[in-house]
Amino acid sequence: MPPVGLASEITVEKEKRVHRLVPAEPVKGVPAKPPRPTESSGEGRELLQLKSDNIFEPLLDVLEAATLLRMHPRTLRAKARKRLVPAIQVGRRWRFRASTLNSWLERLPG
Repeated sequence: MPPVGLASEITVEKEKRVHRLVPAEPVKGVPAKPPRPTESSGEGRELLQLKSDNIFEPLLDVLEAATLLRMHPRTLRAKARKRLVPAIQVGRRWRFRASTLNSWLERLPG
């Protein structure tokens, strides 16, 4: 049985039952959630951009990093496996940070 103030909505898609709780009507005394920022509002985009900059920089896949380093993707994978190139393994795939690759190149002799 759904909690008080919520109505039950059941949909059947390809023999799979989906059960969602949707608000039946606003509950008195409970403040409504503020609307989420949309892409059209500049404020929301700036806020999302600031949050994403503080979390992490985008990771490059093997093909992107190999293009940046001007080497074959197989060679880059082999070097990553041997820990000769700074890389992160996510599951079976290798990922690279562009800033880490740049600092690694600066440290190489020559």
